[in-house]
Amino acid sequence: MQSDEIIDWVSQSIKTKSYKLLTREVTIEGAKITGFKGKVEWIILNDQELVNISALMSLAEFSNIGSKRTYGLGVVKVTDLLK
Repeated sequence: MQSDEIIDWVSQSIKTKSYKLLTREVTIEGAKITGFKGKVEWIILNDQELVNISALMSLAEFSNIGSKRTYGLGVVKVTDLLK
């Protein structure tokens, strides 16, 4: 799947309901790294894709995302708001 196909798939399957993001600067091994912290609520529009999207979100929660994960950056916590 090409990048533009993935973007099209996501734009047809997921809508952002709300978000609250703040930038943060942390110092790791003497280097300042800027990132963000916050929450986002997504609505999954296509029930058939819910299984795939849930699996990807579970993977992100398990493995975290981005760089410097061993320093605690890139932490993902998934919460099902319907439960």
